[in-house]
Amino acid sequence: MQNIIELFPTQIYKKKLSIDNVKIYKCIKKLEREYKALAKETNHGAMVNSLTYTNALPTINTLPDMQELVEKATEHAKIFWNELGYSKTPFNGRIDIMWFNTFKKGGYVGMHNHSPAPLVGAYYLNKTDSGSNLNFLNPNEMLLKTQPFGHKGYDEFTFFEKEVEVYSGDLVLFPGYLKHRSSPVSDNSNRITIAFNFML
Repeated sequence: MQNIIELFPTQIYKKKLSIDNVKIYKCIKKLEREYKALAKETNHGAMVNSLTYTNALPTINTLPDMQELVEKATEHAKIFWNELGYSKTPFNGRIDIMWFNTFKKGGYVGMHNHSPAPLVGAYYLNKTDSGSNLNFLNPNEMLLKTQPFGHKGYDEFTFFEKEVEVYSGDLVLFPGYLKHRSSPVSDNSNRITIAFNFML
C-alpha cells in the first residue's frame, strides 16, 4: 500500500547451495562417532531429543572437508551484508565458530539467538521432511505485548512468529540478534544441521 511506510525491516537470506554434501556428511558422521559421549555431557536445555556439538569439539570450519561450505557461506554472507545496507563498510567477516546439531524424530531446538555475533548461518545437510522448519520470533518486543492474541488476521506487520521452509542444501543467513527455533522433526531421518557465527 502506498500509504504504508515500512520501518526497521528484518531481512534473512536463503540460498540453495550446490556443494559436495556426501563429503560433508561423512566428515560429520566421523565426528559424531568420536564426540557423541562428550556432546551428551555438554548438551544444553534448548535441545530436545537432539544433540548439539557446540561445546563438545573444536570449531569445525578449519577442517579440509568443510572448506567448500565455509567458502560458499562466506561468499553469500558478503552479498547479504551489502543487501542489509552496509555496503560502505566492507565485509571482512570470517566464521568464528562452526558446529553441528543432530536431531531424531521429535527433536528440536528451542528459542534462542546468537548475539553478539552480527551475522549467523545455518546449513541444512540432509533435511527431507516437510515439517521441522526454521521459525523466527518477531524482534519487536512491544508488538508482542500490545497485539490482541485472539486476532486471526496476522500479516507481515503483526505476526509473532514467521516460519521459513528449509530443505537439504539450503543455506540461511540472518542477523545474530534474531531469536529463532526449529519445529520438531516429523520423520525418522537423523537430521543434521551445521551452524556458524560470523565475526567482523
